[in-house]
Amino acid sequence: MVHRYLINTYKNNMARLTIDTGTQGNPATGDSLRTAFTKVNSNFEELFARSVAKTPAAVGVEGDVAGQLAYDSTNLYVCTANYDGSTVIWKKLVLQSI
Repeated sequence: MVHRYLINTYKNNMARLTIDTGTQGNPATGDSLRTAFTKVNSNFEELFARSVAKTPAAVGVEGDVAGQLAYDSTNLYVCTANYDGSTVIWKKLVLQSI
């Protein structure tokens, strides 16, 4: 089973591109569709470039920081503190059908 590891964007200084939605419904005061989706693609490219295969251990490993997320087919993991070598920093949420 492949596990994916996502890094919290705010902890790693990712430049989030905000789409200008304009001030009114449709008078063309915001970004064009092309510009908006170029920003969307850039945001996702940066997120996926930061993904690595990983199954988090409860104590974690060097480089783990608060705010990181990891997941597999049945669980979502949240890193709640920075790695120090002894403290349990990963919490597991079991995913269930609703």
